[in-house]
Amino acid sequence: MTMKGEKLNKTVTLCVAARTGDVETLQRASKSALNRSDDSGMTTAMWAAARGQLAALRVIVERGFVISQPISQRHWCL
Repeated sequence: MTMKGEKLNKTVTLCVAARTGDVETLQRASKSALNRSDDSGMTTAMWAAARGQLAALRVIVERGFVISQPISQRHWCL
């Protein structure tokens, strides 16, 4: 598997964790991994917010999620 494929798999795993509220998985993730977006343009923070996973969103923000510029209009909901 290539590095790009590994990053994509990790991003998908983290986005699923954010959607489902898997706080333990999110706590083990690096800052850079938490800040990547998936194929739909959604980040872990966006998924957690969209699904009402407040504990997951708190972990993502505490671990260093950065909103420097919006990827899409969806960022503004955060």
